[in-house]
Amino acid sequence: MGKNMGKGFAVGKLSTRQIETSKGKRVLIDGDGLRLVFGAKGKASWVLRTVKDGREYNIGLGSYPIVTLSDARALVIQKKKEILNGLDPILEKRKKHQMLTFEEAAYKTFEQLSPTFKNDKHKNQWINDLKRYIFPKIGNTKIDQLKHEYVVDALASLWVEKHVTAKRIKQRIKAIVDWAVGRGYREHALPMGAIDKALPKVSHKPKHHAALQYSEISKCLKVVKSKRGVAALAIQALILTAARSGEIRGARWSEFDFENDVWTIPAERMKAKTEHKVPLSKQAKAAFEEAKKMQIHKDCDLVFHGNSANLELSDNILTDSIQEWGFDVTIHGFRSTFRDWIANETQFDGDLAEMALAHTIKNHAERAYRRGNMLEKRREMMNAWASYCEGKGANVVKLVRKKANGK
Repeated sequence: MGKNMGKGFAVGKLSTRQIETSKGKRVLIDGDGLRLVFGAKGKASWVLRTVKDGREYNIGLGSYPIVTLSDARALVIQKKKEILNGLDPILEKRKKHQMLTFEEAAYKTFEQLSPTFKNDKHKNQWINDLKRYIFPKIGNTKIDQLKHEYVVDALASLWVEKHVTAKRIKQRIKAIVDWAVGRGYREHALPMGAIDKALPKVSHKPKHHAALQYSEISKCLKVVKSKRGVAALAIQALILTAARSGEIRGARWSEFDFENDVWTIPAERMKAKTEHKVPLSKQAKAAFEEAKKMQIHKDCDLVFHGNSANLELSDNILTDSIQEWGFDVTIHGFRSTFRDWIANETQFDGDLAEMALAHTIKNHAERAYRRGNMLEKRREMMNAWASYCEGKGANVVKLVRKKANGK
């Protein structure tokens, strides 16, 4: 039993009648640290005074008579058990008064993740999708009060209409809540399995990037080469190297060894975060050298810069340009064109093509076996591809498939 503090009634003897007739009292003590404190205009609040590790805590338990005497006694037992199990009442009080909304937690998570984004496009998309689709629905919900059913309601319609976007947003919501758990704003993460099961079933086929038939590539390259400007040269280089848009748009002169005709893309600019060497055909090298001649800002390390130094071209500029020139394709689709040509028209090994595309090898044993970059074999393949793109054919043996009966 606790010790009486100040004037009050006997320990554990406080009754509702005594409370109701306690005119002029400042404090009524029930015992075991529980006291009823009277404030201005006769308003009263329950307070638990307790000590842990030599530190005194005063914990508010609510206003009387909303919280009754029996309620307050039950809360005393609950709070003392929580403190015994490691609860810090001061931290809990601070969090209660400073609890973040989901939107505020999202911005704090975004701030922490910002250095990990590959480019400004991904960075802006991460927060802008939340602004557009999620904040209007659950942005003002306190992060500790966010329930999985709220998330289901917020995602349900988007899950059907924009499934890919909704899946990405769901992962961002998980990251935000996980951050809140790690920072002590929540006790538990969201049950993602339950959210998945509660969302509508979506039946869809994967949407592939619109790609050019490889039989049309020489016509396309001829049109691109007839155009002037940095975008045209960037598209030339992209087609001839089978590189990704971001790898081309972010290319730096310091990455090139024109003496040995090799372009070395550093790990931090690669999707798989692994350094990638690209053997340059004479046609690809010519596109880069032409870009050097057109360079306005001579001290700029960026190969295909935009309107000002150190400003990359946007992916939209490349896509808009190729479509304006009469080809209804995406820039990324040229990689598929290259891969289809390898598979259908040559005997170059499929794994060699995957290395040229800088695709990650999922099989760990195979990845260990193929540590070498097979640069010279890939050089032969890229030279053949460049010749084919120029309409000159390629000195490769066409793949002949055997019939089922072996003939």
